[in-house]
Amino acid sequence: MTSSLSTSSFSLGQSYVARRFDPSMSRAPTAEEISQRKQEAAKQAAGLAEANDPAKIAAYKSVKAHTVVRMNGEIVAAAYRDGTADYHRNAAFIGLDAATYANQLAGPQGRDYMVNAIMKKLGNRAVEERYGETGWAPNRGAIDKEANASKA
Repeated sequence: MTSSLSTSSFSLGQSYVARRFDPSMSRAPTAEEISQRKQEAAKQAAGLAEANDPAKIAAYKSVKAHTVVRMNGEIVAAAYRDGTADYHRNAAFIGLDAATYANQLAGPQGRDYMVNAIMKKLGNRAVEERYGETGWAPNRGAIDKEANASKA
């Protein structure tokens, strides 16, 4: 399979390469390729449907905070009781290495490591609100709503 090439010159002396369409280089997809593409599209559609499931969204938003970190009164980060964390300002992001290490630690140790790393990075500009493992704490939905309202 070769492609035809021709070289021409502009009036300014610059050369360029023009490719001509070669029908031997294009082919119709095989039945297997078509089937594979359809399966991938179905998986993507199922994933989107699952991601938009109201029950899953409600469960995600109901996770209670372990610690909320604020800077100048605004939420910059939050660590949750399920081991996840949200960064609402780039300044609070501790980096992938530290976040990965924190995720490898069990339960409260991982959350403490994550929060301590955020506080160390932000220094005395930040204030932490620690709610712990049990009892009242704001949920992810309320934290996201407050953090997004302060961005507007």
